[in-house]
Amino acid sequence: YFGMIGSHGRKSANRALNKADTVIIFGARLGDRSVYNAKRLGDKTKLIHIDIDPAEIGKNMQPYIPVVADVKEAIKHLLPHLKEYKVNEEWLNEVRELKLSDRVYTEVPEDSGYVDPKYFMAALSKKTGKDVYVSTEVGQNQIWTSNYFNFENARSLITSAGFGTMGYGLPAAIGASVATEKPVIAVMGDGSFQMDLPELA
Repeated sequence: YFGMIGSHGRKSANRALNKADTVIIFGARLGDRSVYNAKRLGDKTKLIHIDIDPAEIGKNMQPYIPVVADVKEAIKHLLPHLKEYKVNEEWLNEVRELKLSDRVYTEVPEDSGYVDPKYFMAALSKKTGKDVYVSTEVGQNQIWTSNYFNFENARSLITSAGFGTMGYGLPAAIGASVATEKPVIAVMGDGSFQMDLPELA
């Protein structure tokens, strides 16, 4: 698990993004929270931007290859070309080193005596272990979860990421709970919880 990119993301994820030769962006807009300077990134990295909404293409940066398409269709056309793909072991080793150097949240921070969300997420992570799914709402709780919960299993964080969808976390947790026998935790603020309160009734 690499963590999130952007101003609130992990250094390792941002470094990997900035060192990449080519980046394929699916349905994201590369706003200021995900990339500090999208235009600068596009100057040194070949960006392939795929989005179903033509208005999003080139909004924050000019892609090397713009593609207006349904992501599902775009992936279907890209998959046959993966046969020609050659693994760059040097790059993979560099990325692994970046990930290892950034695992700074494995230890629970000291209890400061007040409700510290960073302390809470790290303590929750230590208490629940690795066999758990975590869904998030939007805002700071998303950042705290991504940075301070020590995810060990792939695909165990269920989040709307940069889409900012309030009310996402609870139904996502319910869906994960139906699909698996593992414990599921929904991390949310009161505003997001109130978005789903009527449905619970």
